[in-house]
Amino acid sequence: MTMFHLSLPRAPEPPTAALWSLLRRWGVLALVVLPLGLQVPTACQPAMRTGEDRIFSAVRRMEGVQTAHFTSQGTLTVQEVDTTDRLVARTEFAMDGDAVFPDRQQATVVLTNGAEVQTDMVRIGNELWVKNPQTNQWIMGTVEGLQIQPIDPLQVMALIRTASRDIKDLGDAQVGEVQTRHLQITLDPERTRFLLQQANPELAQNLQSVEGTVDVWIDGEDFVRQFQPDITAHVTNLRTIEGETAQARLHTNFTMFLTDFDQPVTIEPPMTAQQQGATPATEPNPAPTTP
Repeated sequence: MTMFHLSLPRAPEPPTAALWSLLRRWGVLALVVLPLGLQVPTACQPAMRTGEDRIFSAVRRMEGVQTAHFTSQGTLTVQEVDTTDRLVARTEFAMDGDAVFPDRQQATVVLTNGAEVQTDMVRIGNELWVKNPQTNQWIMGTVEGLQIQPIDPLQVMALIRTASRDIKDLGDAQVGEVQTRHLQITLDPERTRFLLQQANPELAQNLQSVEGTVDVWIDGEDFVRQFQPDITAHVTNLRTIEGETAQARLHTNFTMFLTDFDQPVTIEPPMTAQQQGATPATEPNPAPTTP
């Protein structure tokens, strides 16, 4: 039987372990929010500009985007579902960086999980480099089994298009200096879970339910300027720090802003890693893993 693994010390983790754990924890929720391989419908765009029409147009527009600058901030909480709903972990995170779609990102990451840690991250395909803020050495690892692009707005739009139950048009809204249309999408739990089963059947075995909304802000040229998933997943067989398994409720809420579309961006492996060889990633404390 596949299990989720969670091992968080009651005292703050060492900076490197805390950062690596965040990336893994976020990945677990990102599998809920952004499953890979969703098929975007290709029917002709209707003439009326309903909420669904705007999402369709945004999907088509974002398919052509090559690069973007992004900033994001949010939280991830894990609660054990019992008589007390004990809080197992709460992590705040913020990121500021660039993306070359579909699979290259570089960012400065700030993680708060008892103590604040700031460092740098580079991702190229399935390879991931994280700088140890204490030694400035790059730690190299892989995005094991996640098969996601956590900051790819096209995948957000594809999920919305495929698994939406209700779309509310909340009217015009300003995002930075850009005028946008604000839409709120309620995800259909059964469709979302079905998509997860298609993307990762082993993960879906432990996934009891998924529910939530995704807010998206689309400008007059159909670029996605901001999105905000608010997702709760109920899972079984989550391993606690006591070594037991339990039912748990995982909740993520984050906001991502997108600017500077299709500006020149180059993302390569860190020079230190190329010249000296990166240190293999190690985890003193086991982090959440996915099959």
